Amino acid sequence: MSTPADVRDALAVLDAASTMRATRHSALQARAASEWEALPNTLDRHVTPDTQQAAAHVDVLSQRLTPTARLAQDLYTDMNTLHEERARIETSMHWCAQTLQLRTSLQALARALEQQDWAASVQHCTAASAVDPEILQSQFAAMIVPSTMWPQAPPQTLDQLRTTLLAKIAQHFEHYTKERDEENATVFLGYFADMHAQQEGLAAYRRFACSFLESQADDLRRRMASPPSSPLFFAMVWASLWEQLAVFINQHQPIVDRLLHVPGEANFATSVLPGLSDVWTQIASDIVQAWRVHHHMDEQLSMIADTRTPVLESIRASPFTPGRIFGQKEKRGGSAAPSAAQSRASSPALHDTQHLDAILTELANMSSQWALFGQFLRRAMGLDAFAQVTSDVQTMMQNLLTSVFVPLQTYSLQMGVQKVHHLDTPDTSVHPYASSLPDDMFFALRAVLTRAFSTSDLRAVETIVQMALRMTEQDYLDIVVLRMDACRRALNVTRLVDGPRRIAAAREVRATMAVYVNALDTSAMYAERIQADLSENAFLEQYYDAEWEDGIFALTSAFALAGQLGTLAPKLRSALHFEIKELFAALIEPRLQTLVTDVFRDMRYDLNEKAYSDAEESDTVPTRLRHGWDTFMHGYRDQLSEANYTMLFSLAVDAIVHPWEKALQSLQFTDLGALRLDKDLRGVQAMLVEQLPWGVRDRFLRLMQTSYVLNMDEDDVRYACTDLQMETSDAYEEGLAAGVSWKLTATEVQEIRSRRISIA
Repeated sequence: MSTPADVRDALAVLDAASTMRATRHSALQARAASEWEALPNTLDRHVTPDTQQAAAHVDVLSQRLTPTARLAQDLYTDMNTLHEERARIETSMHWCAQTLQLRTSLQALARALEQQDWAASVQHCTAASAVDPEILQSQFAAMIVPSTMWPQAPPQTLDQLRTTLLAKIAQHFEHYTKERDEENATVFLGYFADMHAQQEGLAAYRRFACSFLESQADDLRRRMASPPSSPLFFAMVWASLWEQLAVFINQHQPIVDRLLHVPGEANFATSVLPGLSDVWTQIASDIVQAWRVHHHMDEQLSMIADTRTPVLESIRASPFTPGRIFGQKEKRGGSAAPSAAQSRASSPALHDTQHLDAILTELANMSSQWALFGQFLRRAMGLDAFAQVTSDVQTMMQNLLTSVFVPLQTYSLQMGVQKVHHLDTPDTSVHPYASSLPDDMFFALRAVLTRAFSTSDLRAVETIVQMALRMTEQDYLDIVVLRMDACRRALNVTRLVDGPRRIAAAREVRATMAVYVNALDTSAMYAERIQADLSENAFLEQYYDAEWEDGIFALTSAFALAGQLGTLAPKLRSALHFEIKELFAALIEPRLQTLVTDVFRDMRYDLNEKAYSDAEESDTVPTRLRHGWDTFMHGYRDQLSEANYTMLFSLAVDAIVHPWEKALQSLQFTDLGALRLDKDLRGVQAMLVEQLPWGVRDRFLRLMQTSYVLNMDEDDVRYACTDLQMETSDAYEEGLAAGVSWKLTATEVQEIRSRRISIA
């Protein structure tokens, strides 16, 4: 719409449409009003007659059914009355029957008790106890049940007869258990369950179990009153106690729980086991006390409290005496046996290591047997019951191990180490040279550690392992090293002039060092073997339970403690390596340096054909080295162990290789000189490999690669340009392509190639 006319036309159309809608709306409204006014007449005409007819029909039905409803209500009232009467009659009949049953059962129970018919008594007592408590305590029962023999009220009569029956059953159960009649004892134990008297049954069984254990204890006490001379007597008594207990519990616990356990109530573990625990704790305490008295343990512990080690003190004060290795005047460690003033007076048993070992073995067996019984209890009774009934004995055993086993074991090992040094016997008649030290020391160490792990007590094991490691390092390794150091310092070969005195001193140092480095090598091997043996599953699982959560932790801890022994071998080998280097520095290195200086003094490789021919005929380097090498390395292979000789040989090879490599850095090489170098290297290698077939070539790798670089033909090197560095880089890359595993760097290859010269 763009003009006013268009707007007026549109408004006119809208006005017409609005008028039309208003007209239609008025017509519809008028029609609806007329229909609404006619609606009441329509309802009166069509609905009202039907409604009135239905109301009249309802009135007729109401008049006809009202009498019937009254009759039904009367019948319902009468039926309720009949039901109430019937219920009262049934209740009365039930009460009468129950009362008659109560009276009959009580009378039959009394007769059965008189006749000692226990099965019938239990049956009648069960029947009487099954009577409803309301009837039992009622006035009706109090009027009917009492008789001239039992005039009391029924509850009192039943309680009296039941108490009498339970007492008789308990008496017969006790009788048959004493007679070892298992069948009848089980029958009477079952009577408690039949009478729903499980607690009384558990109490009767607990008395029997404690009495049985007390009888076993009396037998053990009689045996301990006069103990034999057997070193393991108390361990056998101890083991007998726990074995009998384990067999007893294993046989009886399933039966007792099957007969007397009610879900939610007490069972064997909660009712019987605590009583047994009190008894076995007392027995265990008596055995331990008798053991302490028999072995005079308090006296022995007090006597070892301030133990001294005079032999070790003497060795530390005078670790080396010339001539000892070859059995001259001084023997046995270079020190005399401790004098009376040095040795403290003590009982013979303290110096009897076999007696100490027997005591310690007995105590370890006792601890192991207790741990084994604990494993059985954990599996049979569960962790909670085990913790409740074993705490006292567990504490006693831990205190015994802490206060007795650990001090005695420490003393025993200390005396053993002292004896090992006192009896040290070097043997130079065998090859390689040997000493009694490692065999004696590690035999004692293995015995100590095996015994410690066999206690099944991790605290004791940890203490013993730490003590053994400390003592092995301080009283064994340190003293062996001290002997060698003292020998070198005392003889001081490097400051002696050549002559008989120097030869004798070098011989003594060489023998002493050979004996003790071999001892260290053997010791390291023994230490590794002990650690491996004690870490085996088959060994540790004998003493540490792996089926329970705490058992898994214990087994893991035992493995960890055994693993701590792995620190000993590296310390022994570290000391060994140091002493081999000291032996090399004292006896071989000075002479080897002189030889190397002489061999390499006039060495040159800028050879022409004549010089090459002369060098070929003289073969100077390999010949000189062979002569000198045989002179100062002679005899070491027989005197040293294979590992020690290999180590010493490697040091000597390094003492040749490093100066040779350094000497080559200042030389120039012709083609013939490079060829001569290669022959020299191969000749020296062949000479050394004859004496030690392994490890030599590895040490010559840098020298051999130097020869390889110098002997590369010009045609083998790819030139990318005329620059020297590019040439050398290509030589390095050419070696990589040929499969060379370079020990030289690219820079070193460049420097070596730069020393090639040509002679016109």
